[in-house]
Amino acid sequence: MNNDTLVKIDLEACQRTQERIQFYFITLTFTLLALSIQTGVFSNNPVQTCTEILGWIAFLISGLAGLHRMIQLPIYYKLSVHINALNENIMDAEKIKHEQNTNKLLLPKNKKEYDIDEYIVEQQNGIKHFETKIEKLDKHLKPVIYTHRICMILGIILIMTSRSIHGISKLENLF
Repeated sequence: MNNDTLVKIDLEACQRTQERIQFYFITLTFTLLALSIQTGVFSNNPVQTCTEILGWIAFLISGLAGLHRMIQLPIYYKLSVHINALNENIMDAEKIKHEQNTNKLLLPKNKKEYDIDEYIVEQQNGIKHFETKIEKLDKHLKPVIYTHRICMILGIILIMTSRSIHGISKLENLF
């Protein structure tokens, strides 16, 4: 195996691991939401009731943000595939230019002849176009990722606070 193949295998392994972690956290978020609702505790203490309900809301927002992110990931991967294909086209064109010492490129797909330098510039423009789309997607997903993480942590803290307040009030009744 050459170095490019090893790098590709490593990248695919990283992507699979990242996807599993994302699925785990989305599943964990909705599981915590379901469990906190099923075991919901209410008392006469308004702070306890508010923190309980706010915890549910935080888990729900976190889960929905995680799902939104997962829905957007295939778009990201699709754009990356296009960029990789355009990079391969550029490498193939440069290889033909140097090996065959020609400046003409005949594409079998549409049987059209291109000037290799113009073809390379056209492919590079395509790469810039797709990279711009990826940058926009990244800019859109950053707050979504932040919301997912922060709301999950906030949900845990709020539910723990609610349950602690309820437990403390039970202890107070004992004394």
